[in-house]
Amino acid sequence: MNKITLFVVCITFPFVLRAQRRNETINELWRFEKGDVKKAEDTFFKDSKWEVVNLPHSWNAEDAARIKNYYRGIGWYRKKIISTIQQDKKYYLFFEGALQDVTVFVNGKEAGNHKGGYTAFRFDVTSLLKKGEKTVNQIAIKVDNSHNPSIPPLGADFTFWGGIYRDVYLTEANLVHFRMDNYGSNGVFIEASEVTKDAANIKIRGEIRNEEISNRELKIKAIITDAEGRTVKEIITKINTEQGKDISFELLSGKLYIPHLWSPEDPYLYHVSTQLLDDKTGEILDAVDNPLGFRWFSIDTKNGFQLNGKPIKLLGTCRHQDYPGLGNALSNDLNRRDMELIKKMGANYIRISHYPQDPSVLDACDKLGLIAWEEIPIVNEITPSEAFFITCKTNLKEMIRQNYNHPSIMIWAYSNEVMMSVKNNSDTAEYNKQLVLLHKQLEQICRIEDPNRLTALAFEGDPIYDKYIADIPMIVGWNRYDGWYSSVLNGFGEFLDEENKKYPERPLIISEYGAGSDIRLHSLKPEIFDFSIEYQQIYHESYLKQILARPYVIGASIWNFIDFGVASREESMPRINNKGVMYYNRQPKDIYYFYQAALSNQNVLHIASRDWAMRKGIPAKADENFVKQPVKIFSNLSEVELILNGKSLGKQNVTGFNTVYDVPFMNGSNILEVKSGDKRDIMIVDFKIQPYNLLTSMDRNLLIAVNAGTNCYFTDPASRIIYEPDQPYREGSWGYIGGDFHRTEKKNRPGIQSEIVGTDMDPIFQTAREGMEAYKFDVPDGRYEVELFFCEYLSTKAKSLGQRVFNVSINNTLILPTLDLEGQYNTLTAVTKTYTIEVKDGKGITVAFNAVNGKTIISGLKVERL
Repeated sequence: MNKITLFVVCITFPFVLRAQRRNETINELWRFEKGDVKKAEDTFFKDSKWEVVNLPHSWNAEDAARIKNYYRGIGWYRKKIISTIQQDKKYYLFFEGALQDVTVFVNGKEAGNHKGGYTAFRFDVTSLLKKGEKTVNQIAIKVDNSHNPSIPPLGADFTFWGGIYRDVYLTEANLVHFRMDNYGSNGVFIEASEVTKDAANIKIRGEIRNEEISNRELKIKAIITDAEGRTVKEIITKINTEQGKDISFELLSGKLYIPHLWSPEDPYLYHVSTQLLDDKTGEILDAVDNPLGFRWFSIDTKNGFQLNGKPIKLLGTCRHQDYPGLGNALSNDLNRRDMELIKKMGANYIRISHYPQDPSVLDACDKLGLIAWEEIPIVNEITPSEAFFITCKTNLKEMIRQNYNHPSIMIWAYSNEVMMSVKNNSDTAEYNKQLVLLHKQLEQICRIEDPNRLTALAFEGDPIYDKYIADIPMIVGWNRYDGWYSSVLNGFGEFLDEENKKYPERPLIISEYGAGSDIRLHSLKPEIFDFSIEYQQIYHESYLKQILARPYVIGASIWNFIDFGVASREESMPRINNKGVMYYNRQPKDIYYFYQAALSNQNVLHIASRDWAMRKGIPAKADENFVKQPVKIFSNLSEVELILNGKSLGKQNVTGFNTVYDVPFMNGSNILEVKSGDKRDIMIVDFKIQPYNLLTSMDRNLLIAVNAGTNCYFTDPASRIIYEPDQPYREGSWGYIGGDFHRTEKKNRPGIQSEIVGTDMDPIFQTAREGMEAYKFDVPDGRYEVELFFCEYLSTKAKSLGQRVFNVSINNTLILPTLDLEGQYNTLTAVTKTYTIEVKDGKGITVAFNAVNGKTIISGLKVERL
C-alpha cells in the first residue's frame, strides 16, 4: 500500500479565565515550490512532492550567493493547520515580512494581497476558515520577488531575497478588540509629550472595533509600569461601542513626575499594557503591550542633535539584514546579536537601511540604546505612476504605524539616492516633477502621522538634489565616498564645508561613507580602490577625523556594518559588497576596533593585524635575518607598549586612536603583545622570510608567487600561498623588466573590477602588468614548476588577431606563440598555463614576452621548486 505523510500543524490556544488576543507562530513544516504552479491555491492541490521548509525562509539563499542572475519570480508556500476555530472569535494571519508581492489564500479563496517586501501586514481570515474542533484549514501563499514597476525598490545595490523571510502568526481575538487592520500595527499608539527631566505627559490612542451583534459597554485601562515592574500609573476610562462600528479613544495620563529618561547611555524602558475590558464583568477582551521611553530631542545647525537637552553626535552604522547561507531569513536571535555588536562597537545610532527590518531589530534598539533612522526602500529611481505612488504611501504609513511606539526611532526617511538613475536622462523634466511631487506627499504623510519625529532623505553627493528635493525633509543626508569612488579623501570635508556655507540653516548628516576591503588583500603602499585592508583603515581614520572636526555635522553612519550580499556586484569578491566593518559571518575586521576605541567608553587595546596574521617579505639587506613591516595598534589609551617575542619595542603615544610600530619580524611564529597598564592584547603573526639572494637559498620548498601589476599581497585561503606585490628586478632576486601597472583610463585605478570567469582568485586576474619585456627569477639550479596567469581586459569583435597578440618564452624556449587571449579564451577569463623546467648553470628563470600587436600583459606568476 502507498504510504502518505501529511504535514500539518496543530494549533491549540490554551484556556485561561481572561480570554484575549492570542498570537502563535506557524513557522513549521511548510511545503514550498519555486516557480508558478497552476491552481496551487486550491484546497485539494497535491503538494506532497514539494520541499518541506520552516520559516523564516528565502529561496535565494544559495543561488544569489553564486550567480548574478539569481531567480526572481514566483514561489508558492502551502500548509495545513489543524486547530479549533470558534464561531465567536476573529482570526487573522499576520506576516512580519515577505518579499515582495504576496497573495494569501485560505481554503482556496483569496484573503488578500500585499505589495512591498519589508513591512508587516495582516489579513482577516475569519470568514474563510472552517469552524469547529480540530478542523483542517489549508493556507496557500503566492510570493513574487520579480521586478515590479509598482513596488519599490525598483533597483538597488542589494539582493532582493525572495520568500517568506520573517515570522508568520495566526491570531485569535474576541469580536470586540483594538482595531487590527490598521496598516499592520497593533492598533494602539503611545505618545510621550512635553517631556522634561521633571515631568512628562502620556497620550494613548487608538480605535476599538465591535463586531458583535449588539452594542457593548467597555472600559479601557492603561497600566504603566517601570523597568522593575512597579506600577507608575493606571488610567481608566469608560466607552460605549456600537455594533459593527469603530470608535476612537484617547487616554491622557496627566503629569508623571521625575521620569527616568531614555538615552543611549541609559536606555531605560517603561511598559504600557493597554487593556479592553467588559464594563460589567471586568473580563479582559483584548490587550496590547508596548514599550515606553521618555526622551525629547531637537536639531539645528548650531547645536546639532540634542537629546534630553544635551548635545550628542549621532555616530554609528547602516545595516543590511542578510547572513551567509540564510539570505535575509534571519532568526530573531541573529537580528538581536547584530544590534549587540553594533552597540559593543560604541555606536549610539543606526541607520536601518534601506528598508524596515525585523521587529526584533527595533526591540533591541530600544533596550540597548541605539537611536534609529528608519526608511522605506525608494532607492535609485521611481516609477511616475499612480500605482507606484500608492505603494510608497502605503509602505510609509505601515512603517510609521507599526513602529510608532519605539522610543529608539527619532528619524523617518523615505528615499535613498533617488535621482541616481535619471540624472543623465535628457528627458527628465516630467520625471523630476513627479519625483518632487511624490517626495512632498511622503513628507506630508510623515508630518501628519508623526509630527514629533524628524524626517530625512539620503543623497549620493550630487548638487542636483539641492535643486529639486533637498529642502523638503528636515535633515539632509549625504552618502559620500570621496577617496573611494572619487579621487581624494580631503574632498569629503571640502564638500561638507561648501554645503554648509551655501545652506547654513540646513541640518546635515552623513548617511553613508565607506570603502571596500578583502581580507586576502594587503598593502604596504595602500591606494584608492585597491580593496586592501590597509586602505580601508586609512579611509575610516580620515573620515572620522573630518566628521568630528565639524560641529554642524549632526552625525554619520558607516556603510556598512557587515559585508553583505549583492548578486550584481563584481569587484574583488563577486556577489558581495565588502565595505563592512565586520565580515559577512559577523567576525570583526580590525577596523571595527578602531571605532570601538573612538566611540566606546571601555578601554580598548587591539593589535590591528588579525586580518593579516600570515605575512611574507624580503629583508632590506643581505645580512639581515628579519623583515620590518608596520603593525597598527587601535586604542583609546594614552600610551602603549609593544612586545615582540618577549622583547619590548618601546612605548608610543596614541593619537587619533592608533599608533604604528615598525616591527622586525623573524621567520616563523612571532608573538606580539601590546600592553597599557593592566590591559593586554596578544596575537601571533606567522611570517615567511624570502631569501634576499635566491641563488644562495637552501630552501628546498622555495616558492615565489607574484601578484603582477599591483602593490598588494594576495593570500589564497585554500592553499595559504601568499602572492607578493610586483617589484622591479634586482640581481640575485626576482622581478619585472619594463612595463607598467594596468590602470583604468578614466579614474586611474589599479586593475579592473569585473568578475573573472573560471577562478575564485579574482584579485589575481583583475590586476596586471602591461608592456613588460620579461620577469627574471635568479633561482638556484634545480627542477621548477612555473605557472603563468593571464586575463584579457580588451574586447574586440574579431576572434583571431585581436588588439593584443604576443609571444611568451621561458629560458629562450617559445611556449606560447602568438598568444591572443581574447581570440583563444575570451575576455575576463582566467587563463593559467603551467610548465616544468630544469634550471642549469646558474642561469635562473627568464620569462620573456615579445609583442606582436599591442602590449604584452600578465596577471601573475608562480615559481615553485619541485
